[in-house]
Amino acid sequence: MKEFLKLKFSKLIPDFIYEGFGDYDSNEIDILYELEKYGITNISELEKIIPDNYMEAVTELGIKFNYLGTLRVILIINDYKKYISNYNEYEYRNFWEIANIKSVESIFSFYNISVDEITNETRERN
Repeated sequence: MKEFLKLKFSKLIPDFIYEGFGDYDSNEIDILYELEKYGITNISELEKIIPDNYMEAVTELGIKFNYLGTLRVILIINDYKKYISNYNEYEYRNFWEIANIKSVESIFSFYNISVDEITNETRERN
């Protein structure tokens, strides 16, 4: 799957996608785990949920993620309620460490997703 993401978003490398990102390196196991939790089992299912204008949005906003971050953002844009419903307590805290970054807020805003709404929904769940 990481290879698919590399090919799909090759125009964003290296300006908008990091190969690695500190402790949150994009390894295949983490990517597959995220997809499994979300219920995506193959590349064609993933392909269907990637917004047509995702690369343009990232470029316009000038934001930069690693592959795992890119995947998480795409899943959340597709259906944040579904994504949040699969979290356990530990993952919930990690999500908000990442989601409070300005670039994540800007991409959500671009797709008319309210960070406050996600926060409230997540708190209600936990």
